[in-house]
Amino acid sequence: MTKILQFVLLFLTLNSFSQNIEILKSFEDARFLSKPSEFYYLDKKLDSLNSMKIALIKGVFKNSKKTNLSEIFASLWKFSNSMGANSYRIESKSLNINQDSSFVVLSLYFTSPSFLQENFDLYPKNNVYLIGSLNFGSKTLSELKINNKYAYIGSLEYIGFQNQVGEIMKINIGGAMGTTIKIIGNENKDSEFFSTSGISVRPGYNYSQIGIEINSGKFYKVEANFGYFLIEFLNKSYKFSDTN
Repeated sequence: MTKILQFVLLFLTLNSFSQNIEILKSFEDARFLSKPSEFYYLDKKLDSLNSMKIALIKGVFKNSKKTNLSEIFASLWKFSNSMGANSYRIESKSLNINQDSSFVVLSLYFTSPSFLQENFDLYPKNNVYLIGSLNFGSKTLSELKINNKYAYIGSLEYIGFQNQVGEIMKINIGGAMGTTIKIIGNENKDSEFFSTSGISVRPGYNYSQIGIEINSGKFYKVEANFGYFLIEFLNKSYKFSDTN
């Protein structure tokens, strides 16, 4: 099977679940360099001249009840790997559930391991992000208790906090019968992402099995490369109230 035919079949597969991925501009063909399986988020402070720019792509998807953002990201990941890309940046996006569709535009790169480490060092430290349901059809409003405040996250929303070094952040979901996690701020600690709903991200790998579950309360750890995508793409929640 030729590479062109393989690419066409991949394109048709991705279109089969309400998503269209379009190549807006092609720069370099990196498929001869490697067959990447990773999809790293590139920090905006990293000099992009250190990476080979491969393409500019646009993913358009329907705002329907069947649309799940984890599946969208997995298909973008698979499509990008097929072009030889192992990293990405978000250039523009539109998320409006009152419209028929949403979109995201990504710049795709091949980044060498030495510059990837430089990229990881630029990631913000000691941040904690909590992410709501990624299903476009969900009306779920998750109630969380974070130290002495309540926070509320709707579907396609997130909230973020800066955890100080030595500080203990207690996060509860589901009340007394749910789950409480404690996160301690440490110097140069990588930021952490948690979802209140199961997710499946890596193509061929089910991340929904990774998490903490006790009775009605659940937290799922989210991989950083997907987490950074989400906090750029989703709407930020500002719904809080005191516990008193």
